[in-house]
Amino acid sequence: MRLKTAKVISAFSHPVVVFPVSLPFFISQAELTKEKLVWFLPILFLLAIPIFYFFYGLKKRKISDWEMTQRRQRYPLYLLSLVCGGLALVFLKVSGSQTLFIVALIFYLLGIFVTLINFFWKISVHTAGITAGALAFNLLLSQSALLYLLIPLVAWSRREERKHTLAQILGGISLGAVVAFGVLSLRTVIF
Repeated sequence: MRLKTAKVISAFSHPVVVFPVSLPFFISQAELTKEKLVWFLPILFLLAIPIFYFFYGLKKRKISDWEMTQRRQRYPLYLLSLVCGGLALVFLKVSGSQTLFIVALIFYLLGIFVTLINFFWKISVHTAGITAGALAFNLLLSQSALLYLLIPLVAWSRREERKHTLAQILGGISLGAVVAFGVLSLRTVIF
C-alpha cells in the first residue's frame, strides 16, 4: 500500500503534470488585460512543445519510461524545454506581466541548473519543482501555506519508490529553495 501511494504521489508531482495543472492558477492571479492575453497564445504553444515531445518520446520508445530513468534520455527534452522556455520568457517580458515573468524565470533558471547538474549527478527534479512552486505560490500570490506540506510528501514518495537517495532529494529541495528565493529577492531589480 505504501509503495502504491508513493507511486501515485510521484505521478501527480511529475513536472509534466504539475506544470499544466499549476499554470492556470498562476494565470488567474496575474495582472492580465485583454492586450496582455494576446501574448499568451504563442507562450502556451511554446510551453506545450516539450510536453508533446515527452509523450511522443514515450510512444516511440525514445524515452524508456515515465521517470526518464536513463539520464542521457533527458538531455534532448531539457534542451528543448530551455529553448522554448527562453522564448516564452521573452514574450512574458514584452507582455508586461510581472508575476508570470517572475514565476517563469524561477522555473527557467531551475531548468538550467537541473540540466547542468544532471550531467554529473541525478538530482530530484520532483522535489526541486515542488519546492520552487510552493515558494512562488506563497511568496508571490499569498496562497495557502498548506502547499509546503507537498514538499515532504513528494520527498517521501521519491524515497519510498527508491528513485533517489536522501542526498538527491535534499539537493532538489535546496536547489528549488535557492532559485526561488534568489529570483524573488531580485525581483525589484528584474522589473
